[in-house]
Amino acid sequence: MPNDPQQVPSSDEELPVFTASACQLAGSAWVLQLIFADVQVPRAGQTTATEVPRMVIGLPWSLAKVVHRILGAAIEQYEKREGTISVPKSVQSQLDKQVVELTK
Repeated sequence: MPNDPQQVPSSDEELPVFTASACQLAGSAWVLQLIFADVQVPRAGQTTATEVPRMVIGLPWSLAKVVHRILGAAIEQYEKREGTISVPKSVQSQLDKQVVELTK
């Protein structure tokens, strides 16, 4: 992968693959930031899991809207084939808080 984030890798160059178990959102007037993280389970003496940020991706709002439409269509098709995707209540409550913060 090139060191310059603006440089597009050649077709034979392997792109890094990341997985994330959590995502937070932040925004400004110009960009939406997606902050991808891994969730670490509580260790001895800890009562809550912690999120360890792994990657931040900034998208101009117009691109975020395009991605929203693409993801929405993909999820809709997946749910038609496989059934409704359930989101745990604890995750939904955190999502609701993030949406409120973004709309302030």
